Amino acid sequence: MLSNIEKGKKADVTALDGRAIMTLLVGAVRAARFCECALLDFCDSGHVERWLLRLRSINQADGKFGRQHT
Repeated sequence: MLSNIEKGKKADVTALDGRAIMTLLVGAVRAARFCECALLDFCDSGHVERWLLRLRSINQADGKFGRQHT
């Protein structure tokens, strides 16, 4: 059985909403409390970048959170 962390890494972020993406980010930060290099692993593997890019795309699609940064 996959752990929640592994499920988060395998998640198709294009199908997730902002709340789900934020849950993954918070989960990565909380994992760092128990494993010193967990957050670094999420960053190095590109997961945090994918999650942040997904949040940006949601933000741009909604168009209701101020000006867009590029």
